[in-house]
Amino acid sequence: MASNYSNKRKCLSFDTKLKLIEEVEKGTKSKAELCREHGIAQSSLSTILKDKDKIRAAVNQGTRQLKKQRTSTYPDVDKALLIWFQQARSMYVPISGPILIEKGEQLAQELGHTDCKLSGGWLDRFKQRHGIVFKTMSGEAASAKDIDTSEWEATLQKILEDYNPRDIFNADETGLSYKCLPDVSRTGLQWPESS
Repeated sequence: MASNYSNKRKCLSFDTKLKLIEEVEKGTKSKAELCREHGIAQSSLSTILKDKDKIRAAVNQGTRQLKKQRTSTYPDVDKALLIWFQQARSMYVPISGPILIEKGEQLAQELGHTDCKLSGGWLDRFKQRHGIVFKTMSGEAASAKDIDTSEWEATLQKILEDYNPRDIFNADETGLSYKCLPDVSRTGLQWPESS
């Protein structure tokens, strides 16, 4: 009997695999029907069903669009760094790639992996494994710390007593844009000569 499937391998995203698992568990369609709809072999569906716990865990970690879950060479370092990253982000600490690499290497040393050297490629895979995207934190929520301000409010009231309300300004949205200065000089511009 000839197979309806081509020899070309088909990779499904974790999201699609999860939908297949849910369809099988519902029992509304037969496994053969699902295989035909998605263009996969029965053995592929069996493998997906066998790995359903891993697939659900991957989807819960935010890797819905990935097609393969690549594991880390040092899973203990990976787990410790992810916990550290989540704690730091919950406190609105800005974290960049080099900081993650440095902290990862530090954790590797503490966990006894003296030969661990992390690279930019490792960082890309770490971010992909855990669905991490670096975004700019902005707004007052990112800069505010949870501290008791009652003492400062009393001090501020005393300072403001000597000022007329029309002379008080809110300047929290004002910033010095020194990084916006041009890096190159343009021809044709004449700077005034100082005397």
